[in-house]
Amino acid sequence: MKAIYIQDIEPGLVFTSCFALRKVELRDSGGKQYLVLELGDRTGRLRATYWGSNSSRLARSLSLYDLVEIEGQGTVFRDELEIKIDNIRQVAAGEYDNTDFIPTSATPPQKLMDEYRKWVKSIENEYLFGIFRELFRSKDFKGRFMLAPGGKLWHHAYLGGLLEHTMSVAGICQKAAELYPGVNRDLLITGALLHDVGKAYEMVWTTFIDYSVRGRLEGHISIGAQMVREAITHIKDFPEDLANKVIHLILAHQGEKQYGSPVVPMMMEAVILYFADQLDSQASAFSRIIESERDGKKVWSDWVHLIDRFIYLK
Repeated sequence: MKAIYIQDIEPGLVFTSCFALRKVELRDSGGKQYLVLELGDRTGRLRATYWGSNSSRLARSLSLYDLVEIEGQGTVFRDELEIKIDNIRQVAAGEYDNTDFIPTSATPPQKLMDEYRKWVKSIENEYLFGIFRELFRSKDFKGRFMLAPGGKLWHHAYLGGLLEHTMSVAGICQKAAELYPGVNRDLLITGALLHDVGKAYEMVWTTFIDYSVRGRLEGHISIGAQMVREAITHIKDFPEDLANKVIHLILAHQGEKQYGSPVVPMMMEAVILYFADQLDSQASAFSRIIESERDGKKVWSDWVHLIDRFIYLK
């Protein structure tokens, strides 16, 4: 376990510790080159600067996802906490435990997967159940799905977060199916369990959570729809109308085209899934911010740019 985490750093603290390299940029000021880095671990991320004479060489040798050990101190620049680096070296694989750098669910992956299977087994429609059987024939998908985060920064941004989010959405959808007559419960739960499967390939996680090349080019909605459509082609006599409905749930689950959905919800089940997904993702994000910023004295969080507001902490 490393000695100092991002959350421990404060102005004036002198320390030596290891961090994941999230950004590298070589800049020039008055003819002198320096590095601007973003360093992170499982507790957060901070901007850092290095003014050494070897900045140009380091910029060529350092890569994203590298682990670097730095000697530095906490400082304040333009009212923002950052790190002033005195010395920096690349860290060889095996010197540190990756769990120091990527946050992980408190629930073991296999336990999360067992709970997910219970939801799958509750689906009575043989065709819908068959989609899961086909998807999980792939050991690669199963392994990635068990560990995948729910997002990069905003909600469920930790290993196992995708499964946690998925089952929370399924729980909300189950309640909605009990409340509203006419809802196809099996279809809705299938949509809840499948809506984010594309994130297993949209995200990568080594020393920090990021988007894969495929993830940036296609997005998890497109990837997930492709995966499910492919699974359906292997199920004999799968009803075309049912296939269209399942794919629609995946494509419409973010609600609006401006938020990434190719289509808007056009079925009762799709509307419910959209709001269930929104409820769980927003509640998770609010909980994270409240937990990380509440210290007994603060009344309001820092300004949250993604949602353009402060969050009340009391």
